[in-house]
Amino acid sequence: MSKPEVKLADCSQSTISLSEGVSEQLPSYEELLDTIHHLVKERDAYKHQLAFAQRTVIELQNQIAYASQLASSVQVSPLSPIDNQTQVERAPKPKVCSTWIQSWLSPSEPILAPAEDAWQGGSVQRALAKVELVMRRKDLTLSEEVSAELLFCALLRSSGKSQLALSYAEKALTLAKNASDYWLTGKAEYHRGLCYLKLDLFARSVWCFVLASQTAGHCEQVEANRLYAMERCKELPLNHLGREIDAQNI
Repeated sequence: MSKPEVKLADCSQSTISLSEGVSEQLPSYEELLDTIHHLVKERDAYKHQLAFAQRTVIELQNQIAYASQLASSVQVSPLSPIDNQTQVERAPKPKVCSTWIQSWLSPSEPILAPAEDAWQGGSVQRALAKVELVMRRKDLTLSEEVSAELLFCALLRSSGKSQLALSYAEKALTLAKNASDYWLTGKAEYHRGLCYLKLDLFARSVWCFVLASQTAGHCEQVEANRLYAMERCKELPLNHLGREIDAQNI
């Protein structure tokens, strides 16, 4: 039986073709560098997110422990006028100014300076109009967009329109969360908590301040509001709406 002939030229050609195919699939140095930079950036974002989540969980665990302790000592009978007055005296209302810069959004965005000046000059309506002009712009950065929403929220809240103000705080919170910006998320939670405080929804206000408490800046002011909201919540009857927490919006 004769042996089959091996065509060396064909095998050589196949090897060359395979080698060329592999080389064409390899990414370039620039592409590899871009991929590495992207992975490092993504890793840092996840580390930041994890650190924020860990701090928030610790704070929430503290709040749950406190709530359990409070629940075990709750009396069904309503507080007497004397006891109620004692509760109020133990938790004085925090001194939270209504102006923009003192409402935990400093440093302000330069684009909002005209509205801030109008508010500090005593004209809420002019300030609202100027913020509306900013909010219509399509070239805003995330910080400018969130800050505009929260400034509008603060202006409405100072005008007694806390329910409407809450909707703008919610919008700012959504923007910040979607961008995974935890500093802006904290500021939005803080203003959301102030809206709930104005609406006498004290339990929801407490949780907002808890979620804002680990955000850098003005922690003492957040804590003062949290303690005040908690004391006001304790004064309410057990079935009062102000004691309820909206689990879907935590």
